[in-house]
Amino acid sequence: MSLGASLRPALFIAKKLHDHFHVVLLAPHISPKLRNILRNYVDELYFPKIPLMYSGSLAVLEAWLRSFIHKVNISYNEAIVLNFSSTVKIKSDIYYGQGPISAALNDIHVEMPNKYKYLYKLFSPIIKKIDAKFINYIRKNTVLFIANSKYSAKLYRTLGVHVDGIIYPPLDTEYFKPATSNPSSDYVLTYFGKETEFNVIKKIADLGVKIKAFGEKAPYIPNHILKHKNIDYLGKVSNKDLISLYSNALYTLFPFTHEPFGYVPVESMACGTPVLTYNKQGPSETVVHGATGWLVNDEEELVEVALKIWNNGYPKVMRRKCRKYVVRFSANKILRTWTDMVSKIANTLYR
Repeated sequence: MSLGASLRPALFIAKKLHDHFHVVLLAPHISPKLRNILRNYVDELYFPKIPLMYSGSLAVLEAWLRSFIHKVNISYNEAIVLNFSSTVKIKSDIYYGQGPISAALNDIHVEMPNKYKYLYKLFSPIIKKIDAKFINYIRKNTVLFIANSKYSAKLYRTLGVHVDGIIYPPLDTEYFKPATSNPSSDYVLTYFGKETEFNVIKKIADLGVKIKAFGEKAPYIPNHILKHKNIDYLGKVSNKDLISLYSNALYTLFPFTHEPFGYVPVESMACGTPVLTYNKQGPSETVVHGATGWLVNDEEELVEVALKIWNNGYPKVMRRKCRKYVVRFSANKILRTWTDMVSKIANTLYR
């Protein structure tokens, strides 16, 4: 449905492996508009001809539930199978876990409209049970189980799953880089998505902080946010425009309910802009407090620090530190780890 978020690691790696392997991309659904684009990354596309009833986050939940009815079997001889999906039950050589669905729903349901909150509370015991069943199936039927962050690894381990290693998602740091040496710094940038804490954003905007927001995947944005005089919601933006938005922001504000890794903080730092976020989950692994941003412990502290930085600014050296630090997430570096793993499997398979 989208080229962003959890699909990005799969596409980076598929494109890299495409130079040496015949690559097939399998998914429970591929939107018509993306099919031609995805053929630039792989040799073949495979997806069931069963249309999804829902869109957005509900489509992911639907595909996940369908995985318990429709099993996927790959007929390719001697195929190396890499599974990046939380909705496909399949035997694989490497599984890349980007966080259990049940953990995500448990965190983000607090920001849902009331009708979805009630539905979640009603069905959450069932969701947790079948998610544990899904993950244990994956663990038993994969050789290497890799997590996308220390936080994700912790979530899987609480479900009794052995995690073989951690590899952060790759970022194209040659593309995401500062667009200007003289940023305007006259606004704060934030992201609107299913994991966004809209209440805290409103509190910060109420104090006079000018906020620009991007994002197309938020299932629900409150009217008081859309109509707020200090919030400019831009919706979906191109990568080129996004880089400009990151580069010119004073800082990037990232209040979230659930984030196993978080591309927004890493993209922002790659563009030379520090990040204000919570000292928990994935972002606490990527943002260095006092050097590439600020990590706070709760909503009250987030509002306080957001206003303080807006009024007082920060040393310019932080922008340089952001760019220098984020190279550790560069695609070139991380993809070497992936190609080494796949090459070892290939050497064993074809020996």
